[in-house]
Amino acid sequence: MATASAGAASEAARGPEQETASTPTTSSAPVVSAGSCGSSARSSGTRGSLSGGSSESALWDPRRVSPSPLDALVAEAASKSGLLWVRPAGSARAWPAWHVWLDGSAYVVSGPGEQRLPELRGDVELVLRSKDSGARLLTVPATAEPLSPADEGWGPATTALAASRLNAPVEPAALPARWQAAGDVVTRLHPAADPTEAPGAYLDDSGAAAPAPTDATTSGLRPRHLGGRRRRRARGRG
Repeated sequence: MATASAGAASEAARGPEQETASTPTTSSAPVVSAGSCGSSARSSGTRGSLSGGSSESALWDPRRVSPSPLDALVAEAASKSGLLWVRPAGSARAWPAWHVWLDGSAYVVSGPGEQRLPELRGDVELVLRSKDSGARLLTVPATAEPLSPADEGWGPATTALAASRLNAPVEPAALPARWQAAGDVVTRLHPAADPTEAPGAYLDDSGAAAPAPTDATTSGLRPRHLGGRRRRRARGRG
């Protein structure tokens, strides 16, 4: 994927009235070239590496120096918008989910009293939208991993989710314990590969899908009134 298109599309993820993202953007970290890194080592007369070893091949690892433009765009889109769509492997449709972005992963909570999501485990696909237009911006392969209270990431994830939960029935500090008691599921969604769709390279299909199954019903007939409903009398003119 061309890095130029990914960098130009970061404005779509940022949105017109949003604060600057706290996660790295395509211009937030200086990029050190392989040549400059190698020349500095030679000028000092050493064969040092980023990991402290002596191997020349370990001297240059671009992932340790600066995030790629696409990684920065994924972080920008996921952190600026609180809504994404997640498609489990083999599913014909994607499910909308509110989420928080923390340390390079998206986190969602589902279950009793929370949003309804299918079982999320293993390979999934994330669809991230533009904060500006609401349109599809990126489609990213990811790995879904349910967390348990014993996991190291449970505390930070539930704290971040509780702080972003709207109209919570209890105080944010009490939400993690409530989720644990109710059997709600907190899931980490970690990007696993480069986006399969990005600015300048979208599939031709619209992405439309049938509505998710639900037990909700449409409203029926209104109840009858003794003597019928009173009709409004038309007001005269003049």
